[in-house]
Amino acid sequence: MTEGYGIYYFSNGEKYEGEWKNDLREGYDIYLYSSGNFYEGEWKNNLKDGHGIMFFADGARFEGEWKNDLRDGFCIEYDSNRILFKGFFKNGKAKGYGILYYQEVRYEGEWKNGIKEGFGIEYYSDGRIYEGEYKNDLINGIAILYNSKGGR
Repeated sequence: MTEGYGIYYFSNGEKYEGEWKNDLREGYDIYLYSSGNFYEGEWKNNLKDGHGIMFFADGARFEGEWKNDLRDGFCIEYDSNRILFKGFFKNGKAKGYGILYYQEVRYEGEWKNGIKEGFGIEYYSDGRIYEGEYKNDLINGIAILYNSKGGR
């Protein structure tokens, strides 16, 4: 039975460096994937669990809380040079309040199962603002669209 600190090399080229407990990854450790991605953070019972950062080979990264190998809690996603999303996750999907930055738009609002659901506001780079309800990731129901001068 493996216990304590160690380094394990997998036959597929992956590498784990950290603590073992009852033959399982446990504690704060580093896992290098054959893809070039790596995870640095907490493990429990062989799964990502607690605070950790997943670094991707393309320069993107995900930093936040994990539970049972899924994003769970407050998290921030980055591409190689900026924030893409910051908000809350449950079972690996955005849930609750979150901010999404994409193209020339910033969305601030509610999420459910990884999609926009509930009240939200979109801010456009040309100054327009959309404020209203979303359902299944689409604008739905009563809303207000402000032009770049603040008029409706």
